[in-house]
Parts: sequence; C-alpha cells; structure tokens
Amino acid sequence: MDLCRKVYKFVMITNLKQILTVIAAKEVLENHGVHPSVQRIAIMKYLMEHCTHPTVDTIYTDLLATLPTLSRTTVYNTLQLFCDANAARAITIDKRNVRYEYCDGNHAHFLCTKCGRVFNVDISDHLSSQLYHDERFTVENVELNFVGICSECDHQSKAAPPNQNQQKK
Repeated sequence: MDLCRKVYKFVMITNLKQILTVIAAKEVLENHGVHPSVQRIAIMKYLMEHCTHPTVDTIYTDLLATLPTLSRTTVYNTLQLFCDANAARAITIDKRNVRYEYCDGNHAHFLCTKCGRVFNVDISDHLSSQLYHDERFTVENVELNFVGICSECDHQSKAAPPNQNQQKK
C-alpha cells in the first residue's frame, strides 16, 4: 500500500510539473506578443525543458510522437517567429547547424569539438557590464562563444589507452 501511495504521489507531481510547464510556456509566448497555439506551446515548452541547444531536426524528431501533424517547416517557422519576438535565440556556434534556446538570461556558449554538445557558460558581472553598458553603443545582441573540449571528453581521452599506431613508434 505504501508503494502505491508513493507511485501515485510521483505521478501526480510529474503531471503537475508538466501542467505548470505548459502554463509557463503559454505565458512566455503571450508576454512576447506571440499567439499561443498548441504547436507553439509545445515547441516553447520543449525549449524551456531542454537546455541542450537543439536543432530544428532534433525538436521535430522529439515532438513528432506527441504532435503527429507537425512538420519541419512548422518547427523552423515557429522558431523564427520566437526569435523575431525575442522569446528564443538562434545560436550559430556550430557551422553545420543553427541551434536554438529559450532566452533565459545572458550567457556565453561552449562548443565541444569532440562530442558536439553546446554548454551554457556564465558571464561574470564585470564582463557583462563591459559588454552591455558601453555608452558608445546600443547593444542589441551579444554572442560570445568558446570552442574546445569539454571536461567529460577530455577526461575520456586521458583515460583511454593509446592506440596501436602510437605504441609501434
């Protein structure tokens, strides 16, 4: 009986979180002057829940099971609408793909050249004040990107045994 209550409580909390995220996504769209449709709410909710800087294809693939009428064109056009309304940001750190994120504050990005993941990097208050409060400019957008190897990939490469070509030398 105790296990049933725990499972029920978990399901209720999970459902409540999902409902709250839908409400939050709808409010974000309305606050940015975007009419909330089912597809727009689902795409914004996805961006809010996945801080992985997804591509159009990733969003399309992940949402297709729940929105079978969704098309790549709809995802692309919706993300463009979000960007135009400043509700989302397009990130061009990867030359092959445009990635998207929910605008949740100013930060930089780090692209790992081994695994291809993009990470958010906090910007210090000092750097932020220098970037955004220069009286010579009216800053509309800042993209600060770092490229290198993430700690996880760096650790894996150091832990991996040397390949056979290196051993023969």
